[in-house]
Order: sequence, then C-alpha cells, then structure tokens
Amino acid sequence: MSSYREGMNSPSPSLRALSFAKVIEGVMRLRKSRAAAFVASCGRPSDPSERIPGDLAELGLAESDESWRQTFTPFLGKKFTAVMEKLRPAIRNAVAHLNPESPTESLVSDRWADVETVDEAGPVLAYMSRLLLMHGIKVSQVPGTAPTSH
Repeated sequence: MSSYREGMNSPSPSLRALSFAKVIEGVMRLRKSRAAAFVASCGRPSDPSERIPGDLAELGLAESDESWRQTFTPFLGKKFTAVMEKLRPAIRNAVAHLNPESPTESLVSDRWADVETVDEAGPVLAYMSRLLLMHGIKVSQVPGTAPTSH
C-alpha cells in the first residue's frame, strides 16, 4: 500500500510509474507464490485474470479527457500481464536502468520524449495497481481512490 500511496502522491512521472509498477509486480509475485502453495496442497488456484476493459466507456473517462483516452486505447481488452510486458521496458529503462550510451535500446529520464513515454504509462499503471490491490487484499476501496462496486 505504501508504494501505491507514493505513486498517487508523487509529482514525478518516473516515481509514479515505478511505484505503480512495484505494486503490480508485487501483487503478481504474491499471487504466484499463493498459487504454488495452493496447487501443492489441493488443486488449481482461482486468482482472477484482470484485463483493461474492452471499451473506453467502462473506464469511466470523461469525453473531454482525450489524453487519457489515447493512453488507454492501445491496451483495451488486454490482460494486465500483456500490458506489463509492453510497458516494462519503458519503465525499467527510463527509471531504473539509465543507459545514455545506447540511444536505441534505452530510455533516459533526461530526454523529454522518454519522460513523456513514462508519463503516459502512469494512468494505465495506476488503474492496474488499484484493481490488483482491491482484488488482492479483498477491499472495496484503496486509499486515494473513489469507491467502486464489485
């Protein structure tokens, strides 16, 4: 929860992306270990397989919020794991593994286009981390978000 809170409160696009990615990867890692323990003891695990909704209307975005609509469009209907596979290189390279020597393989937080790439991932990562936390800890509201119904 502290990483989620950091992401929600940070003015830095890089820290937001990194914080939300930590939440997503942490919940997924926790699920994997729980699933292994469950399989060992009694059978098949039943963790949900979350997806970005297939329709922008399901996200509850305002018609006027064109930038968020553009951010989510490439990921509509995709599983969270597929979204993370697509975004992971941008987050890891631009935030955690800066390599200015390789302009084609690495994003650098000092270049505007790379900051923009990470900034655009923020709303998608925030959405994913919020849902994973809600499903992972079985609560109806994660701090800093509007209540949701199940």
